[in-house]
Amino acid sequence: MQVKVDKYIRELLYENDAVNVPGLGGFVTEYQAATIDHVQAQILPPALEVSLNTNLPIDDGLLIQRIADDHHLSGLQAEQVLRDYVEGLHDSLNTGEIVAIEGVGRLYKNYEGALQLMSDHTNFDTSVYGLPAVSSAIINRNTPPLAQPSTNAQVVPAAQKEDTDTWKVISDWFQQNLWLVVSAAMVVFVLTVWLLFFKNKPADPNSGLSEVNELPESRVNVSPGEIEDDELVIEEPTSPEDMVNSNQEEESVVTPPPAEAEEELDTEAPTVAPEQAVALIRIGIFGDRGNVQKLVQRIYDEGFEPYTREKGKLIEVGVQFAYDDQQEVQTNLRTIRKKFEEKAKVVE
Repeated sequence: MQVKVDKYIRELLYENDAVNVPGLGGFVTEYQAATIDHVQAQILPPALEVSLNTNLPIDDGLLIQRIADDHHLSGLQAEQVLRDYVEGLHDSLNTGEIVAIEGVGRLYKNYEGALQLMSDHTNFDTSVYGLPAVSSAIINRNTPPLAQPSTNAQVVPAAQKEDTDTWKVISDWFQQNLWLVVSAAMVVFVLTVWLLFFKNKPADPNSGLSEVNELPESRVNVSPGEIEDDELVIEEPTSPEDMVNSNQEEESVVTPPPAEAEEELDTEAPTVAPEQAVALIRIGIFGDRGNVQKLVQRIYDEGFEPYTREKGKLIEVGVQFAYDDQQEVQTNLRTIRKKFEEKAKVVE
């Protein structure tokens, strides 16, 4: 007897907050308030999203009762049908397959062997059934503040008002030409230093050379070997190659751009047919949501479907797509490594 257990799971989620499957876990619906998708410029309605809780092994009897009623089976027979269904799921998951539960999501095991559910984003909230997402363009409003009339206006004499206007004009000119004032001050400073230290420096009128300071008598007729180490200072000239290398090292320092404001991530995944295989290629793991948002937008711009999921305090970002054979997976992997990250890898 062919019993479509996944159909009963989906139907019961419309009627109950949770449906427990013995040996698998509990499918629990959680309320999600209406949100704004800034990437796709859409307003999403409230929804009941489904997630898998593997810590609910207790059978609530809902699924067995529905199978027994629809197929006229006894409780033991319905329980055996459900047990066979769960064993088949585990056999497929242990081989690395992604098992689809129609209308609910896709089950898979991560690299740690833990069971995970990738939701199909079906809205199980019957109160908003049929309410679609609304597309809305972003509206930027720049409303100047309204001037508040002064209740305590005072009469200002004409002479005082004229002086105030004059100082205001001078202040505005300095603010607009600050760079010119600073440049003039620097020129004056350099000329002053040159006049004080270089212009009046004495020189020998006969030789045209600057005055040579006389050596102390203690250094006269002394061989280089007799000079103390702390008195001998050798100043090595800087070669052109060293100057080029130094400039290259200074230019190689790049100041990282400031983190952008956090925005909500687009975790919406397309609905895939149950028989269709899905591959996940991880591009990177980030701790900054601003960088995650920029990478998601870039993946969209390149024509791929992004995915995100939590990894503790970090967020994994990558590309997901349906495929028919491994050749298609390898082709997409090469393209993604070329466009995004050379270390991108297939995780599932």
